[in-house]
Amino acid sequence: MLNKIYLVAFVVLLLLMAFLTWWAGSWLHSIGSPESVKDGYFSSSGVGWIVLWASFIVLLVIANVILWSTRKAWAVWLSFLYFALFIFLRYWWLEGDYLDFARRHSLTDSNFSTGPLVAAILVVGVGMLIFFDQFVVLRLSEKMHPTVEPKEGDGVETPPEPPAAE
Repeated sequence: MLNKIYLVAFVVLLLLMAFLTWWAGSWLHSIGSPESVKDGYFSSSGVGWIVLWASFIVLLVIANVILWSTRKAWAVWLSFLYFALFIFLRYWWLEGDYLDFARRHSLTDSNFSTGPLVAAILVVGVGMLIFFDQFVVLRLSEKMHPTVEPKEGDGVETPPEPPAAE
């Protein structure tokens, strides 16, 4: 049941973030004044930024519950891929489009964007946190609910071996 809840939340949040990313990018192709386009872009991009972090935390909480109960980390890493996808879209695609827009309309003289570097640092940092999170959750889960392996003499009978054929 938790897997289904996670997958439904993942798909809904993925579609929401895809829409918000498109919405922010669509501002850069509008025909309004450059100042209003810039304001609209930063407004919609800011909403997308907040929704990305909030949705990532929601997915990560559900994924940690799945990791705790099943000891399978697929949902944690899928949450990380979700985060990485939208960080790269934001910093490589949207920020690059905004820089082109700003240069075309004389809003900036810069030809350089630190966005891709910020994206790489964020993704590597969050990836390390996800790895550490997985390690901690699995260790705590093992301490709370240790796996018990049957030992000899625990009342578990092993079947006798069949006689060798001659």
